[in-house]
Amino acid sequence: MSVKRVTMRLNNDKLPPQHKVNQCRMSAEEIRTAIKKLSDKLGRAPTLRELRLETNVSGMRVLKLFGSYREAVEACGLKPQGKGFKLEMHKLFVEWASLVRKLGRVPPLTQYQKLTGRSCRPLTDRFGSWTSVPAGLLQFALENRLGKEWKDVLEITRQHCLKKAMPEETGPGPRILMDRPVYGECVWPSPIAFAPINEMGVVCLFGALAGALGFIITYIGRAYPDGEAIRRLDASRWQRVLIEFEFQSRNFVMHHHNPKKCDMIVCWEHNWPECPLEVLELKPLLLGGRKQKLAQILRKNRVEQAFTPALKSRREILSSLPKARAQRSEAL
Repeated sequence: MSVKRVTMRLNNDKLPPQHKVNQCRMSAEEIRTAIKKLSDKLGRAPTLRELRLETNVSGMRVLKLFGSYREAVEACGLKPQGKGFKLEMHKLFVEWASLVRKLGRVPPLTQYQKLTGRSCRPLTDRFGSWTSVPAGLLQFALENRLGKEWKDVLEITRQHCLKKAMPEETGPGPRILMDRPVYGECVWPSPIAFAPINEMGVVCLFGALAGALGFIITYIGRAYPDGEAIRRLDASRWQRVLIEFEFQSRNFVMHHHNPKKCDMIVCWEHNWPECPLEVLELKPLLLGGRKQKLAQILRKNRVEQAFTPALKSRREILSSLPKARAQRSEAL
């Protein structure tokens, strides 16, 4: 028996006896008719499970003709909503933003669930935790150019995120000035004076350490993935890699990136243990025995000998300038 027939038989075995028919011959029009009839009976769009139990429609046939069950429901002129349908990100944002505008602040978890009557799961599944939801929705609004309509909400959210990022003042000590930036931990001497506090700081630090880490940067841009580089594999081989920069590796999930279109993540702090991609964490290189760690990397890669010419010290270059001028004047 072929694989196709076995699959059909298994699908039919899951249905009541009266529905065990040849499901693979149903047309798109017949499926739409079945969905509409069941919708009239239920008073709403049926879920795929309800459709399979009440009719002889095959889930595989729906996917083949429509691409997804949501598209099949929309083709019937119905709105796919309720249990069993994944909520669209835009709808989640509008609902959350309307609540922020009404309250004048970012709602805590319990208040959000009470006032919306909705679970927090659709948002936490996307952003990892409730504390990451405001920053994730702010990023979504900026990427989709929703700032004009929700300007007041984005400002409230931005101030909320800045406040959460600021270290709490405990007891006597220096007062934090709110009209200027706060720097990360001091990591001098190193390519940068202070540790990164955002993604752009990670990009800057990687650019400064790329040679020591065995990379040649070939491209940095705004679209995903952020960068491209050639990585040294051994003394005679190099390979192209696509890189996404993040302050924390878990931000990759918050930004809804497709891991299949990226080779590795470069971050300051690695907080995503189950990450399916290779992760280069920069924090251990600059904190905790950083001089010894960087020295080991330099000795291992010998980058200067690999792809850069012999470098002269600044003193040697400056001392050679008068001789060059003298030789040029004699030639003239």
